[in-house]
Amino acid sequence: MLALLASTLAYSAAGVPATPQQWTSRSATYSNNGIMPGCVGGETLSFLYDFDNRRQKQIWTSGSHAGYTDVMRYDKKVPGEIWSRGYHWKPGQEAGCCYFDLCTSQPCSASTAQMMEKIEVPSGATDEGPSGAHGEHWFKDMSIKFLNITNINDWIVDTSNGMAISNWTSKASLPKVGSCHSTKLYGEVTLGNLTEDDFAYPRLCDNMCGESVMKSLRF
Repeated sequence: MLALLASTLAYSAAGVPATPQQWTSRSATYSNNGIMPGCVGGETLSFLYDFDNRRQKQIWTSGSHAGYTDVMRYDKKVPGEIWSRGYHWKPGQEAGCCYFDLCTSQPCSASTAQMMEKIEVPSGATDEGPSGAHGEHWFKDMSIKFLNITNINDWIVDTSNGMAISNWTSKASLPKVGSCHSTKLYGEVTLGNLTEDDFAYPRLCDNMCGESVMKSLRF
Protein backbone atom coordinates (compact mmCIF):
# COMPACT_ATOMS: atom_id res chain seq x y z
CA MET A 1 0.00 0.00 0.00
CA LEU A 2 2.79 2.46 0.88
CA ALA A 3 4.56 1.72 -2.40
CA LEU A 4 1.35 2.37 -4.33
CA LEU A 5 0.81 5.67 -2.48
CA ALA A 6 4.38 6.81 -3.18
CA SER A 7 3.96 5.97 -6.86
CA THR A 8 0.71 7.93 -7.03
CA LEU A 9 2.22 11.01 -5.34
CA ALA A 10 5.08 11.05 -7.86
CA TYR A 11 2.66 12.27 -10.52
CA SER A 12 0.83 15.57 -10.63
CA ALA A 13 -2.84 16.06 -11.42
CA ALA A 14 -1.83 16.72 -15.04
CA GLY A 15 -0.39 13.19 -15.30
CA VAL A 16 3.26 14.24 -15.52
CA PRO A 17 5.90 13.42 -12.90
CA ALA A 18 6.19 15.88 -10.03
CA THR A 19 9.92 16.61 -10.12
CA PRO A 20 11.85 17.61 -6.95
CA GLN A 21 12.05 21.32 -6.16
CA GLN A 22 15.32 21.23 -4.18
CA TRP A 23 18.31 19.30 -5.46
CA THR A 24 22.02 19.43 -6.29
CA SER A 25 23.87 18.14 -9.35
CA ARG A 26 27.60 17.84 -8.71
CA SER A 27 28.26 16.90 -12.34
CA ALA A 28 26.15 18.95 -14.75
CA THR A 29 26.98 19.47 -18.41
CA TYR A 30 25.53 22.12 -20.71
CA SER A 31 26.06 21.84 -24.46
CA ASN A 32 24.71 24.14 -27.17
CA ASN A 33 24.85 23.92 -30.93
CA GLY A 34 23.26 26.41 -33.31
CA ILE A 35 23.31 29.88 -34.81
CA MET A 36 20.93 31.54 -32.34
CA PRO A 37 22.71 34.26 -30.31
CA GLY A 38 24.20 32.77 -27.13
CA CYS A 39 23.89 29.20 -28.41
CA VAL A 40 27.56 28.27 -28.37
CA GLY A 41 29.96 25.87 -26.70
CA GLY A 42 29.81 23.58 -23.74
CA GLU A 43 30.35 23.92 -20.00
CA THR A 44 30.48 21.77 -16.89
CA LEU A 45 29.44 22.86 -13.43
CA SER A 46 27.91 22.04 -10.08
CA PHE A 47 24.30 23.22 -9.98
CA LEU A 48 22.26 23.91 -6.82
CA TYR A 49 18.52 24.41 -7.33
CA ASP A 50 16.01 25.49 -4.68
CA PHE A 51 12.82 26.55 -6.42
CA ASP A 52 10.60 26.68 -3.34
CA ASN A 53 12.90 29.31 -1.81
CA ARG A 54 13.72 31.01 -5.15
CA ARG A 55 17.50 30.64 -5.19
CA GLN A 56 20.06 29.00 -7.45
CA LYS A 57 23.82 28.49 -7.60
CA GLN A 58 26.28 27.59 -10.36
CA ILE A 59 29.91 26.63 -9.68
CA TRP A 60 31.62 26.52 -13.07
CA THR A 61 34.36 23.96 -13.71
CA SER A 62 34.89 24.40 -17.48
CA GLY A 63 33.91 26.78 -20.26
CA SER A 64 34.02 30.57 -20.32
CA HIS A 65 33.04 30.75 -16.62
CA ALA A 66 35.55 28.18 -15.36
CA GLY A 67 36.69 28.93 -11.81
CA TYR A 68 33.79 31.29 -11.03
CA THR A 69 30.65 31.03 -8.93
CA ASP A 70 27.25 32.60 -9.58
CA VAL A 71 24.46 32.85 -7.03
CA MET A 72 21.00 33.99 -8.11
CA ARG A 73 18.83 35.27 -5.27
CA TYR A 74 15.34 35.61 -6.70
CA ASP A 75 14.09 35.66 -3.10
CA LYS A 76 15.85 38.97 -2.36
CA LYS A 77 14.34 41.98 -4.15
CA VAL A 78 16.36 45.11 -4.83
CA PRO A 79 14.95 47.71 -2.36
CA GLY A 80 12.23 49.70 -4.07
CA GLU A 81 12.38 47.59 -7.25
CA ILE A 82 10.62 44.51 -8.64
CA TRP A 83 13.73 42.58 -9.70
CA SER A 84 16.32 40.54 -7.87
CA ARG A 85 20.09 40.18 -8.21
CA GLY A 86 22.73 37.63 -8.96
CA TYR A 87 26.32 37.62 -7.67
CA HIS A 88 29.46 36.62 -9.56
CA TRP A 89 32.89 35.99 -8.05
CA LYS A 90 35.95 33.77 -8.00
CA PRO A 91 36.50 31.84 -4.77
CA GLY A 92 39.58 33.18 -3.03
CA GLN A 93 39.09 36.55 -4.70
CA GLU A 94 35.85 37.60 -3.01
CA ALA A 95 36.89 41.27 -3.07
CA GLY A 96 36.31 41.17 -6.84
CA CYS A 97 32.68 40.06 -6.48
CA CYS A 98 30.18 41.92 -8.65
CA TYR A 99 26.39 41.85 -8.94
CA PHE A 100 23.99 41.85 -11.89
CA ASP A 101 20.28 42.60 -11.97
CA LEU A 102 18.11 39.63 -12.88
CA CYS A 103 16.46 41.03 -15.97
CA THR A 104 16.23 39.71 -19.50
CA SER A 105 17.50 43.05 -20.82
CA GLN A 106 18.79 46.36 -19.51
CA PRO A 107 17.51 48.66 -18.19
CA CYS A 108 15.21 46.63 -15.94
CA SER A 109 11.49 47.16 -16.20
CA ALA A 110 8.25 45.41 -15.27
CA SER A 111 8.40 43.53 -18.58
CA THR A 112 12.03 42.42 -18.28
CA ALA A 113 12.23 41.46 -14.59
CA GLN A 114 13.32 37.82 -14.62
CA MET A 115 11.58 35.10 -12.64
CA MET A 116 13.33 31.88 -11.63
CA GLU A 117 12.84 29.17 -14.24
CA LYS A 118 11.11 26.05 -12.95
CA ILE A 119 12.85 22.86 -14.05
CA GLU A 120 10.03 20.40 -14.56
CA VAL A 121 8.16 18.23 -17.01
CA PRO A 122 5.28 20.54 -18.00
CA SER A 123 1.60 19.76 -18.10
CA GLY A 124 0.58 18.08 -21.32
CA ALA A 125 3.85 16.21 -21.89
CA THR A 126 3.50 12.62 -23.07
CA ASP A 127 5.23 9.56 -21.64
CA GLU A 128 7.37 8.01 -24.37
CA GLY A 129 8.38 5.00 -22.28
CA PRO A 130 11.50 3.74 -20.51
CA SER A 131 14.96 5.15 -21.19
CA GLY A 132 17.84 3.17 -19.75
CA ALA A 133 17.76 1.25 -16.49
CA HIS A 134 16.04 3.90 -14.35
CA GLY A 135 14.81 6.51 -16.79
CA GLU A 136 11.45 7.54 -18.20
CA HIS A 137 11.27 9.64 -21.37
CA TRP A 138 8.79 12.53 -21.58
CA PHE A 139 8.14 14.70 -24.64
CA LYS A 140 6.32 17.90 -25.50
CA ASP A 141 6.14 20.01 -28.64
CA MET A 142 5.75 23.58 -27.30
CA SER A 143 6.04 25.24 -30.72
CA ILE A 144 3.89 28.21 -31.70
CA LYS A 145 3.14 27.19 -35.24
CA PHE A 146 1.28 30.28 -36.43
CA LEU A 147 4.35 32.37 -35.52
CA ASN A 148 6.71 29.77 -37.04
CA ILE A 149 8.44 29.35 -33.65
CA THR A 150 9.81 25.87 -32.93
CA ASN A 151 10.23 24.64 -29.34
CA ILE A 152 10.56 20.86 -28.99
CA ASN A 153 11.55 19.39 -25.62
CA ASP A 154 12.54 16.00 -24.22
CA TRP A 155 13.13 15.11 -20.58
CA ILE A 156 14.51 11.98 -18.93
CA VAL A 157 13.45 11.56 -15.30
CA ASP A 158 15.19 9.21 -12.89
CA THR A 159 12.55 6.85 -11.51
CA SER A 160 15.02 5.65 -8.85
CA ASN A 161 15.72 9.17 -7.51
CA GLY A 162 12.42 10.92 -6.82
CA MET A 163 11.69 11.63 -10.51
CA ALA A 164 14.62 14.08 -10.69
CA ILE A 165 15.37 15.28 -14.23
CA SER A 166 18.66 13.84 -15.48
CA ASN A 167 18.48 15.05 -19.10
CA TRP A 168 16.68 18.02 -20.66
CA THR A 169 17.05 18.56 -24.39
CA SER A 170 15.42 21.37 -26.33
CA LYS A 171 15.36 22.29 -30.01
CA ALA A 172 14.32 25.87 -30.71
CA SER A 173 14.19 28.14 -33.73
CA LEU A 174 13.01 31.68 -34.33
CA PRO A 175 12.33 33.27 -37.72
CA LYS A 176 15.19 35.53 -38.87
CA VAL A 177 17.10 34.72 -35.66
CA GLY A 178 18.29 31.13 -35.97
CA SER A 179 18.10 27.80 -34.24
CA CYS A 180 19.61 26.17 -31.16
CA HIS A 181 19.93 22.58 -29.99
CA SER A 182 20.57 22.66 -26.23
CA THR A 183 21.19 19.77 -23.83
CA LYS A 184 21.48 19.90 -20.07
CA LEU A 185 22.67 16.73 -18.35
CA TYR A 186 22.36 16.59 -14.56
CA GLY A 187 24.64 13.94 -13.07
CA GLU A 188 25.34 12.96 -9.45
CA VAL A 189 21.99 14.33 -8.27
CA THR A 190 21.14 14.44 -4.56
CA LEU A 191 17.78 15.63 -3.24
CA GLY A 192 17.13 18.22 -0.52
CA ASN A 193 19.34 19.26 2.40
CA LEU A 194 20.08 22.76 1.01
CA THR A 195 20.15 25.69 3.42
CA GLU A 196 20.52 29.47 3.33
CA ASP A 197 24.28 29.04 3.78
CA ASP A 198 24.55 27.15 0.48
CA PHE A 199 23.44 30.32 -1.34
CA ALA A 200 25.57 32.85 0.53
CA TYR A 201 27.61 35.43 -1.40
CA PRO A 202 30.42 37.85 -0.42
CA ARG A 203 29.07 40.43 2.02
CA LEU A 204 30.61 43.46 0.34
CA CYS A 205 29.47 42.66 -3.19
CA ASP A 206 28.31 46.13 -4.20
CA ASN A 207 29.92 46.77 -7.62
CA MET A 208 27.91 46.14 -10.77
CA CYS A 209 29.46 43.57 -13.13
CA GLY A 210 31.12 44.91 -16.26
CA GLU A 211 29.56 44.61 -19.70
CA SER A 212 31.79 41.69 -20.72
CA VAL A 213 30.62 39.66 -17.72
CA MET A 214 26.98 40.59 -18.30
CA LYS A 215 27.12 39.41 -21.92
CA SER A 216 28.55 36.02 -21.04
CA LEU A 217 26.34 35.23 -18.05
CA ARG A 218 23.80 32.46 -18.58
CA PHE A 219 21.04 32.07 -16.05
